[in-house]
Amino acid sequence: MLEEQEVDQQKIVEKKLAQVADYLCSAAGRQRLKGEPFKGSISFVVEDTGFYLDCLPGLPGPLIKWFLKTIGRKGIYDICKKFDNYRARGVTIVGYKDKKGAVYPHTKGSRRLRMGDSLRSSGGDFGVGVKFFKGEVEGKVVLEAGEDGFGWDPVFVPDGEDRTFAQMSRDEKNELSMRRKAFEKLKKFLSSN
Repeated sequence: MLEEQEVDQQKIVEKKLAQVADYLCSAAGRQRLKGEPFKGSISFVVEDTGFYLDCLPGLPGPLIKWFLKTIGRKGIYDICKKFDNYRARGVTIVGYKDKKGAVYPHTKGSRRLRMGDSLRSSGGDFGVGVKFFKGEVEGKVVLEAGEDGFGWDPVFVPDGEDRTFAQMSRDEKNELSMRRKAFEKLKKFLSSN
């Protein structure tokens, strides 16, 4: 059974999506058990999506929500205009932690992190028992167009397209989606393990 649940991200200030996913696995465990320590009896799938501007290496990434809240979509466009670089990409990282906390070997399209890579906010070793799957969509930032979608959808045109995500139907967007790509990798992993 799959249960969707919001996880409080207010304390996460990380530029790396994999670290956010690792934190979310720990936070989801704590919240799911209503404050009880995570005992490993439940598997988790978490995801986070970032939006990266080539003109701001590494940013805004998972901090896009705060960028949009402070400068808005027009502000994102204005940054690209000032640098004369409109290239961008949407990236989704899906983290999977099974109930046994197994450590998985590295496979193409996923990332296993070393135990030495620690994430202080999660209170544990970063990446231990968490398998990461990445989906990515390259494109460009444009002036806002379209009413559907959320976040940066109205200012992002994927490569090979002439419409923003917000101008596409849900099915059209999902066909190109970085989330779909990441979750397809997870599905393939789960069906082979």
